[in-house]
Amino acid sequence: MYRLCFGTIMTILYQARSHKVTNKSICNALFSCFGKTVESYDSSTPGHLKSGKINVPPDVIDAARKTNADELDAAVQKNIIPLIKLSQQEAIVRSLKDIIRNDSSIMDNTVIGYCSGYEKQSILGGQVFCISSLLASVIYYACIEVKNSDCAEAIKSITGEYVKGFEYGEPIYFEGSDAKPKPKLTYTLQDPSFDKVFVKVKSWLINLPSGVTEIEIYKVSDVTNRQLRFNRMREYLIDHIGEYVFSRAKASRYEKEGKVSAIGTRALIQFLNAYGRSKDTLLGEILLYVFMEQGLNAPKIISKIEIDDNGSLNSKSDGVHLLMAGNGGVAYD
Repeated sequence: MYRLCFGTIMTILYQARSHKVTNKSICNALFSCFGKTVESYDSSTPGHLKSGKINVPPDVIDAARKTNADELDAAVQKNIIPLIKLSQQEAIVRSLKDIIRNDSSIMDNTVIGYCSGYEKQSILGGQVFCISSLLASVIYYACIEVKNSDCAEAIKSITGEYVKGFEYGEPIYFEGSDAKPKPKLTYTLQDPSFDKVFVKVKSWLINLPSGVTEIEIYKVSDVTNRQLRFNRMREYLIDHIGEYVFSRAKASRYEKEGKVSAIGTRALIQFLNAYGRSKDTLLGEILLYVFMEQGLNAPKIISKIEIDDNGSLNSKSDGVHLLMAGNGGVAYD
């Protein structure tokens, strides 16, 4: 298991560093964000922090508590951004997302940093970031909330090519440093068990006339006696059938009426009534929904069953999702 700690952040920044940047200079840049200098401590401090042998010095933690979000954001822009390669910024974000995703000590609704908009689930589902604000958030969290010496084994599991392995992957976009988290279309499905049910086998980029496209191949994780088993996948799909069938508004109405336990049952009944005669398309449609939300991070706008349930709509689409691109969005169906 990875841990989002001070040593992990040092390791990621070190792997993305510019030419001639040292471990000591990265540690000093992090300390400088809180008005401290590494020269005030033992010469072994940078290396021991990076490996998880020691905790962040108490006076640095105290200084971090007194630093507000805007101050830390500005300090990150001044002290840290110049030390990392511009070409590695996307890889840094993907690396941090992978660390956060696999850190089971962080709950989905935990705010990583100062403010709403940087919850674990929001970071994992996001594609548009302000690099300095994201770094400020994870640095603050690591200093204040995590005991670095408890993370030595987790830090050791980060390979020397870790960040390099994220040079390609999900699209990442950057906005201005003064931008704040903006309200966005919420995900209907954000279940961390997705990675336990479906395993990515391979991904690669291909050139098409429309541009560069990424292809990903997944398999189910259940394999017994060299045979694929679908029990976990079936349970996963049944658990989330309510999110697929009902709109956000209808699901919210059930919750307000105190009928949360009935959502799954009512969704299943509606699902079977709608698709009882077309089982061949059933699995493909709900899997498409799952992978659009969990694999591509494209939240649902409307599903096929919602389209069919609306008599005024006439569409052959299997659903409509929104994939964020820069400051706008592209609907995929």
